[in-house]
Amino acid sequence: MGRPESSASAESTARASSIVGAAGAALRDAVPVAISVLPFGIAVGAAISETAMSNLVGWVATPLVFAGSAHLAAVTLLGEGAAWIAVVVATLVVNARMLIYSAALSPLFRGQPRWFRWAAPHLILDETFALVFARRPEERGDRRWFRRYLVASGGFLGVVWLVAVTAGVLAGHVIPESWPVEFAAPAALTGLLAPALRGRPAVAAAIVGAAAAVALRPLMDTGSIIAGAGFGMLAGIVAARFSPPTDATGASSESEG
Repeated sequence: MGRPESSASAESTARASSIVGAAGAALRDAVPVAISVLPFGIAVGAAISETAMSNLVGWVATPLVFAGSAHLAAVTLLGEGAAWIAVVVATLVVNARMLIYSAALSPLFRGQPRWFRWAAPHLILDETFALVFARRPEERGDRRWFRRYLVASGGFLGVVWLVAVTAGVLAGHVIPESWPVEFAAPAALTGLLAPALRGRPAVAAAIVGAAAAVALRPLMDTGSIIAGAGFGMLAGIVAARFSPPTDATGASSESEG
């Protein structure tokens, strides 16, 4: 008679361990990213403090937008007196890469609770996307594990981001304009993604995408990000057509000899 209770207890313990394990892994992974995001958040807060708009309005937009590049673009354009329609279009263009992230993550959202499918997409960022795909496939393939990992990492980074922007709004006037703090987050993201670049298609996509985005920047401004992503995907597809099959680790599966 004791076996069912023992089995239920073991299952409950395993479930609790899974929750702690996913959340703990998320926090461990997110801490170095959060540290690198701080200067970028301070830069956005400083930009808010320097515009003619109310600091409160700019600050309240922080958790609503929850995207540094889009928030900074909106603040900059509003500060220059741009029309609202121009601001909306610019932020949509800057955030268009989220469509790529959403498409890649869509299989992991299938079978999830409704509340998660509606709320969790707000937590999809460059950083959380990279963190999720840096984990082992069997981990992110577990629906419960993925759900807890994304909520923990996204929630933690959200709190850090809000604190950083708040600090920038309060102390923006003392930050020298010569400090290129806005490049801290992109640099950190590059370092985060580098270990995940395995195989010729991934490397080709990264190199071509980055080169195209930089080359097109003078012509397309924020649109260069989207164009770079498109060129990168095309390069990855072409490289995949001419590359030997690879296993999960990115090693060639061609037989030797």
